[in-house]
Amino acid sequence: MKQTEKADWERAKAKGPLRYILMRGVLGWGVPMAVFVLAAEYFIFHRTFEFHEIVMRSVVFLMGGVLSGALDWKWTESRYRRAE
Repeated sequence: MKQTEKADWERAKAKGPLRYILMRGVLGWGVPMAVFVLAAEYFIFHRTFEFHEIVMRSVVFLMGGVLSGALDWKWTESRYRRAE
């Protein structure tokens, strides 16, 4: 891990895991993926959705974002500790 990466991680870590998971996982992965997949299905396959389908798919992608952010937090913390 480079010094700039360490400094970036220390700043992110100081804000706490909840904020990191929300920003990197939910807003950085979950929301864009939900929008992309729904839009791709709509425009490529001309599929229409019921409201409950949009809600369920969005919830799945948001939960995936939480998982993604939590795993990224754990992985980055592990890299940081090994670099010390």
